[in-house]
Amino acid sequence: MFIICMVISCGIVIIAARIITSSAVRTITDNSYNNIYENIRYADSNISSFLEDAVAITMAISFNRSIIIEGLEDDSPVASYSAFEMQKEVEAHLLNIRLNKIHISMAAVIGIDGKSFQSGGSLILRRIINEPWFIEALHSSGTRIFYNTPGFNNILICRPIIFDREVAGLAVVEMDFQVLNNVYYSMPLTQSLITSFDDSLSIVFTNYNPLNIRTVDQSPLAAIINSYNPDQRYWYINRERFLIVSFQSPLNGLTTMALIPYADLISAAWHINFLMVIIIAFSIAAAALASWIFSRVFCKNIYLLQDSMQKIQDGNMEIRSQIKSRDEIGIMSNIFNSMMDRIKLLLQNIRETEEQKRRTEQIVLEAQIQPHFIYNTINSIAYVAHQQKEKDLEAVANATVKLLRGVLGVRESIIPFSQEYDYIEQYLVIQRFKMDQEFRLDWDVEEEFWSYPIPKLILQPIVENALLHGISHKKDGRIVIQVFKRKETLVMKVTDNGRGMNPEETINSKAAGDTFRKVGISNVHERIALIYGEAYGVKIDSVKDAFTSVELILPLREKYYDPCNDYR
Repeated sequence: MFIICMVISCGIVIIAARIITSSAVRTITDNSYNNIYENIRYADSNISSFLEDAVAITMAISFNRSIIIEGLEDDSPVASYSAFEMQKEVEAHLLNIRLNKIHISMAAVIGIDGKSFQSGGSLILRRIINEPWFIEALHSSGTRIFYNTPGFNNILICRPIIFDREVAGLAVVEMDFQVLNNVYYSMPLTQSLITSFDDSLSIVFTNYNPLNIRTVDQSPLAAIINSYNPDQRYWYINRERFLIVSFQSPLNGLTTMALIPYADLISAAWHINFLMVIIIAFSIAAAALASWIFSRVFCKNIYLLQDSMQKIQDGNMEIRSQIKSRDEIGIMSNIFNSMMDRIKLLLQNIRETEEQKRRTEQIVLEAQIQPHFIYNTINSIAYVAHQQKEKDLEAVANATVKLLRGVLGVRESIIPFSQEYDYIEQYLVIQRFKMDQEFRLDWDVEEEFWSYPIPKLILQPIVENALLHGISHKKDGRIVIQVFKRKETLVMKVTDNGRGMNPEETINSKAAGDTFRKVGISNVHERIALIYGEAYGVKIDSVKDAFTSVELILPLREKYYDPCNDYR
């Protein structure tokens, strides 16, 4: 009991420690998740503000007809003074638009023929008009943002310039990637692994990319990006657990993911947990030592009972416990001794039963020889009758063999009605020879009942009774066997035109007595009641010197009870 109490106490302490630790970890992770998410959202808001500013510049450029459209439509030779003046005017206008916009590195106008005007930034070449992004931007209906454009290391914001319902060129604003660096390099984002990527999974910004990876498929996020579920916060990347915070911008189309190592988040909580584990370990060790000392004193009788059980397990069934105490262990000892006495008695009964079973099996084996001997004897009689051309005697011998084989050789207690028919026909062959008298046996059986299962030899005693006690002294004797359905029962009716019976001799009378048992009908009635229940059995209707009709009433159903084989 002391050990149980200590185990329960230690278990409660451990559970409490785990609950406290889990609660602390959950609070830390929830706060970290919310904090990182809000910082990413704030950073995205700043980026979106810069992009909105850049979009406004592209709109200002594309809607300026007096300078921008005139510059694109100017046909002056490239090396002419007028072209130089136009170039200077347009670029001055572009420079003025992006004035004091430190996040804008370039404002440019690119014509569909490759003519370009720009204010700083990356160098624009004429072959740019063949770039897919350039063609895509020309055919768009509004402003497009390109994050990883060939030939440019910055973000491009593009808008088509339309004049007279035709596209004349493209307004392009270049925003420095340093903007992203300045936005995302803030606490606590600097303690997270930040990756921003566009819809094509091209990386726009990352603060941990020593190999200069360009796509998400090449980054550590590749392991989870295809199966990512926002409802699942924790993921394993390279066997390391991370808390993942994801934010998809509704304005700029960027998806930003922050990876926070789970071990860094819960280091403080695990330190507390470690101290609690040490305390609990010392407590358990002290409790175990105290339990061992007290158990040696208070559990002596338990060890004695255990020793007795061990000796019995080793095969010594004569061992009995000698504990005499009046406590629970003493009660268990008495029960143990009583149980062993009963086991000893049961083992003795089992040995006697096995010996009896062995003798019974020997008797059964010997009995198997007897039917075989009888078959051979009757077959010998049939052979002699055949040699002496005694056809009637030969037929009787063959019928007797078939009848014996059917009755003794078939072990099933439930047989098809057709098999019962064979038994009766073979029996009648013998009786015709014995009685040397002609009589008729007519069968009136509905076709569906020839295969219906019935108890073996349930009808033969009735036919025998009708033959021996009904028509045995009558020259025009006749027996009719009918099998038909009556409501939910199967009726097998045997009728003879013999001498009949008095009312007190029928099964329906309390005075049936020895007469009923004598003719064997009682046995049939009891078998039917045993197999199918008291509601079924034999019913006799008879008129003296007129007829006797015996009905065997059975249930009409698929399943029935077999005392030998249980349910079928």
